[in-house]
Amino acid sequence: MTEHTIQNKVTRMGRCWLLACGLIATLLPAAANAQFTAADYNNLGVKLESQGLLDEAIGQYRAALRLDPVDVFAHSNLGNALARKGQLDEAITELRGALRIRPGNSGDHDTLGFVLNRKGDLDGAIQEQREAVRLDPTNLNAHYNLGVVLRKKGDWDGAIAESRAAVRLNPKDSVSHVSLGNALEGKGDNSAALSEYRLALELDPQSEVARINLDNLTKR
Repeated sequence: MTEHTIQNKVTRMGRCWLLACGLIATLLPAAANAQFTAADYNNLGVKLESQGLLDEAIGQYRAALRLDPVDVFAHSNLGNALARKGQLDEAITELRGALRIRPGNSGDHDTLGFVLNRKGDLDGAIQEQREAVRLDPTNLNAHYNLGVVLRKKGDWDGAIAESRAAVRLNPKDSVSHVSLGNALEGKGDNSAALSEYRLALELDPQSEVARINLDNLTKR
């Protein structure tokens, strides 16, 4: 590692520290001798994560759980942050912990399903995401993610149904139209797939995924 690289890293660490200190200051309880609560640490983690300081946020979520091991928001937020870091096994543990404390949360079921999908446990992912959409039929992300996993399983009809549900919830979401196009193409309905890819490009002319899918299918 060069001296220049080390200096850059030290500079970045200093900036992160200063930012973290600034955020902590905004969350300090009013009383001078008051102590941080689990909720304070969790809220600080959310603010740090919104600034892109993922490692620092994870540290705050862990601090919240040391104070209150049943803080469902800290478990959920830590699970999401760990998933973003690619620490999938730990993320699964935290998300399952959140669901033990707060059963029936659609968002946690969906995120757990998403992580299980990344781990290659497609059946587990489908189970979690079906539960997510059962609990909240308006959860667009859960419908979308379930459609993705069903495509991987070769369940084209199921994937089409979930992708259509996502499109109904937000007809202007380009990504959902691409997902629907993928499912239709998988089933062999190329005409309908082309229509979805074209619509996705109309909604988002910068969508490279829609453009590539459209070009590849048009060339067949």
